[in-house]
Amino acid sequence: MLVDPPFEQPDEFSRLAHGIENAWRRWASGTFMLWYPRKDPWAVRAFTHALVASPIRKVLRVELDLNADGTELGAAGPIIVNPPWRLASELSLLLPAFARLFARGPGGAHRLDWLRGEV
Repeated sequence: MLVDPPFEQPDEFSRLAHGIENAWRRWASGTFMLWYPRKDPWAVRAFTHALVASPIRKVLRVELDLNADGTELGAAGPIIVNPPWRLASELSLLLPAFARLFARGPGGAHRLDWLRGEV
């Protein structure tokens, strides 16, 4: 399941965390991808903390920052619940190249980490 909210309401991150936990409770083996922008670092941090505190067992965070100087929105990515096998290892090879190729200006960054589960 892919979830891509508009992120126009102030409570969308908390609704997303609550909604994905409810969906996971109904279909614990399902794969869920939650797309989010990194417009508000505090909201993203609260969202990831809510996922860490949830009963969901496998949560992978993937971020690509194409605008490393932070002057405009350039960072986004999915949170993936129950990602396919080997996705994290494949992304660890691809993300550095994507960050270099698609960055606007010097730099470009990426993040790939397990919030819960495999390491």
